[in-house]
Formats: sequence, C-alpha cells, structure tokens
Amino acid sequence: MDKTYTCCSCFRTVPEDEAFVRSVNLTSTAWCRPCWFAKNAHLLVPQQRGQSTDEQQLRRRWLLRRRRFASGETTRR
Repeated sequence: MDKTYTCCSCFRTVPEDEAFVRSVNLTSTAWCRPCWFAKNAHLLVPQQRGQSTDEQQLRRRWLLRRRRFASGETTRR
C-alpha cells in the first residue's frame, strides 16, 4: 500500500510521490503541489548535483579509495 499524506493547508490526501514533506517540530508536515507553490513560490528549488564523468577525476577517486583500502583505513576523512 502506498503511503499518503494529508495537505496541511487544504486537507487533501496527497500520495507520497507528489507530496512536499518537511519536518516541523519533529513532526512530518506535508503540502500538495498547488498549496506548496502558492505558499513558497519565492523559493528556488536547487538542481541536483550532476555526476562527474571527467575521466581524470574518476581515476583520482579510484586511486584514493585503493590507497585507503591498502593502508587499512576504514573511515572516510
């Protein structure tokens, strides 16, 4: 069964994949899309970070992980 939320503005039932959920005073608060954009139209939603496909950066990351593993280091810095 899919999880649903109730919009705190219009009290409409909102599916999990459409809800804007935030934690307010350690309680999950949800909004439907129309209510969210009516209330927060001034907020900019940041884009997700792109994945680096630069070959040198990928190789450098792989070498660092290999060195950490070889030295027995188990935690990240």
